[in-house]
Amino acid sequence: MTLNTNASISVGTPAKTFKLDFDTGSSDMWFPYTGCKSTCSGKTIYDPTKSSTYKKDDRAWSIAYGDGSTSSGILAVDMVNLGEFQIQNQVVEMASTISASFQSDPIDGLLGLAFDSITIVAGIKTSSPSAQRSSGNLSRASSTPGPPSSSLPIHVTFSIGSGSFKIANTDFVFYNNGDGTCITGFGYSSLNFAILGDVFIKNNYFIFNQNVPNAQIAPLAGV
Repeated sequence: MTLNTNASISVGTPAKTFKLDFDTGSSDMWFPYTGCKSTCSGKTIYDPTKSSTYKKDDRAWSIAYGDGSTSSGILAVDMVNLGEFQIQNQVVEMASTISASFQSDPIDGLLGLAFDSITIVAGIKTSSPSAQRSSGNLSRASSTPGPPSSSLPIHVTFSIGSGSFKIANTDFVFYNNGDGTCITGFGYSSLNFAILGDVFIKNNYFIFNQNVPNAQIAPLAGV
């Protein structure tokens, strides 16, 4: 069962490693620091006094997500390492308070991958590979019937522009409660737009091009 997509980043000098949830629906990066007390129990804690590359900022920040979860604290500036990228003087959000859902989550914090137009804090831009522009509008969703013994279709296909993108039926059920009921990987919302979230993203290949900007999608082989 996939609950979130996370990876490790390091912050400061010497580097402190954090496991962050990579979120394509937000644009801010935060993690707990020494000013976070009871609500951050069990998390990896950033201590700005231990980093020689730390710079004070102390502006307040606060963010609320679509599921009702929240986080808040103060800003700092430090060096961030993500894979082969080393980012000097990156504005980071030090969390002093996190909501209950984050407290019970095994990750330390969150790294937003969305475009900077929705960030609550202005940081620095990092270089990203150039890519060709592509676009399209979500036009319809269709299903392919499965075998007679199954009540689930083999897959669901979304048509976006001229492309077709599938979700495998193995991802229709998010969690089996073991009592004859299940939690599905999709649901209904009263919003006037659709969100193609984790279930769609894990079945397709995505490129988020900050230079254009745009998002590009390619179907994964075997889905």
